[in-house]
Amino acid sequence: MLHIGVLWLSKSTVVKRFSELFADFMEFLSTVNSNLKESDCTCRCDIFYLTDFFGKMNETTLKLQGKHITLEQCKCIIRCFANKLRLCRRCTGRRQFDCFSHLKGISKVEYISDEKIYIYTDYIGKAETDISERFRQSKCRCCGNLGGSTKQRRSSCLILYPRLACYVVKN
Repeated sequence: MLHIGVLWLSKSTVVKRFSELFADFMEFLSTVNSNLKESDCTCRCDIFYLTDFFGKMNETTLKLQGKHITLEQCKCIIRCFANKLRLCRRCTGRRQFDCFSHLKGISKVEYISDEKIYIYTDYIGKAETDISERFRQSKCRCCGNLGGSTKQRRSSCLILYPRLACYVVKN
């Protein structure tokens, strides 16, 4: 009997690999059918957006699956992720794609329509609302509504998500 190792492919990994090979897919489609190539070029921004969004979801999932994670730390990771989504939604609405590295790269080459921006911000908002509703009871000490200033809560979130530091908007 032959044993083969199985590699877990998350949504973010699959979409990331697809986005890395996007030019090769376009080249192949141009040889098969030029109409397919034109229709797939219109969804490039969507693919790059999904690459970034699923990457953020995967990053949070991996943090939740870490060794020796306590319930309090899980609550904090989830609340911090909801705050991160809120911030990413604001930035995306202002066409500041610093939260989404792949989308930021494509925005330098290709114009992203207002309709797509609305769809992206709406999707992020729905994800944030869904997470907040599902975990409404799980308030953590660092960023929940249990007291402390906004600055204290924000600095605690930055410990869990250090890359968030460059996205913090001054109020």
